[in-house]
Amino acid sequence: MSGSWQIVKRVNLSENALAFTLNLEGDTFSFGDPTGQSYAARLDGTETRVKGDLGNTWVSVRRLGESTIEESDKHGGKVIEVTRFTLSGDGKSLTVSIENKARGTIRQFVAHRQ
Repeated sequence: MSGSWQIVKRVNLSENALAFTLNLEGDTFSFGDPTGQSYAARLDGTETRVKGDLGNTWVSVRRLGESTIEESDKHGGKVIEVTRFTLSGDGKSLTVSIENKARGTIRQFVAHRQ
């Protein structure tokens, strides 16, 4: 999953929201985007604060299989959003599924490796 990714299809997002970087090294999963939000979290579910996030979001991540990482976003200790990053078999695309727990909605998009 390590690499820079470009979202192919978007709706009502700024250009800054199109790119993000993921890095999977050992037991640490890292995320970063051009808006300055980032984290490096262990895959054991340890909570980590999101740097650059004004909403005081904490994340925990775990590996669900060889090609899927799940991120849980928390505010005030309560899970508000669950994101799954699933790498395709050929490693060229990444499906990102975001479940908003409060609204009961799911957004999904596909990004291509840069």
